[in-house]
Amino acid sequence: MYEDRTRGLFLDWTRPHDCAPINDTEGNCIKKIAFISGPALGHVGRLYEIAKKLVRRADVEITFYIADYTTTAEMVIGNAFRIKKIPIPAETRHHPFEAFADGIEKCFQHDNVELIVHDGCPLRWLSTTRFPDCPRVFVTNAFLTGHHNRDTFQSRWFDKPVHMKINHLRAEKGLPAISSPFELYDADKVILADARFLIPRASQFPEHFHFCGPIHWGSRGEIPESIANLTDHCIISMGSTGKRNIERELLARLRSMTGCEKFIYAGRQASDVKNAGLIEYAFEWLPLDQLYSHAGFAVTQGGSGSTYQAIAKGVPSLTFPTHINQEIFGNILEKAGLSVCIGLNDNLEKIENFDIDSLRDAARGASLKMSGNGAIRAAKHLIEMI
Repeated sequence: MYEDRTRGLFLDWTRPHDCAPINDTEGNCIKKIAFISGPALGHVGRLYEIAKKLVRRADVEITFYIADYTTTAEMVIGNAFRIKKIPIPAETRHHPFEAFADGIEKCFQHDNVELIVHDGCPLRWLSTTRFPDCPRVFVTNAFLTGHHNRDTFQSRWFDKPVHMKINHLRAEKGLPAISSPFELYDADKVILADARFLIPRASQFPEHFHFCGPIHWGSRGEIPESIANLTDHCIISMGSTGKRNIERELLARLRSMTGCEKFIYAGRQASDVKNAGLIEYAFEWLPLDQLYSHAGFAVTQGGSGSTYQAIAKGVPSLTFPTHINQEIFGNILEKAGLSVCIGLNDNLEKIENFDIDSLRDAARGASLKMSGNGAIRAAKHLIEMI
């Protein structure tokens, strides 16, 4: 039995006898690894970057497991790895933990995995899952774990009656009750995909928590011809989750603060933004890595992927969060002098209190501290587990 760090999540599991180890042409055993991802682009992209680094350094076979209603896995992963879709009925998508647990447990009865790696909200997706007896690694952000002393979306959601259903389902499987969602932010090894210098030293983390540095999807692709030659523009990246309206007043204040005349929007509300005549250039997706190289400023929703991409390129930013977790990250960045965070209840006048030159200097300084090797460090931690 593998050491249990997670209050009984690892229980005895009888695997079918026909699940024999895979061997390569030279007779070496190939380890089978399960990568379980939440549906958001940031989670899929982060795991994909780790998977790419891992297969170059170890004899492994990786399968991605993700909810069936999202196409982000196909968009990011393509044919690089096997993808298994877990059926989630439409009526359960708000509380998918039961359906996802049923589906993933059935997969594990046939897939003889030797390591599980997951990234995504464990409360929504894995809180009632009974894992097989193998090591498990959780990829997440430091400010979500409970060791950073922040009230998160998960802690607020758990305070609702949903926690009673979760514990009822756990009891049916012989799993112990949980009294806090932060109990789910643990595993045999926890990889924190953050820049350590941003997280207050007062935050204490257990020895099996490891800062690996930011990990984000290095998306590549064709830049639309209409924006290919733009420079010193402002990129507004609002991600694949959440919703918050872009207002004319915000754009006017940004134009005054940054000096940027051209705005480029990337996010799920692209058609609404364009139809409203707010921003001329609006797309659901763009290769941000390439665009940030010529950007003068960035607005992000506070997702760690697009935000760390901007910091890595030395681009100053404003954080415009769509929910509380993103606001937490935005406040961390603001305290470090790297961003202005317009929280969910903040007035846009807050923008006027910040100096753009100071933001630019801080962003350039932070970019020098970020190595870009987060996915490689994470892959090395996984190799230690197999």
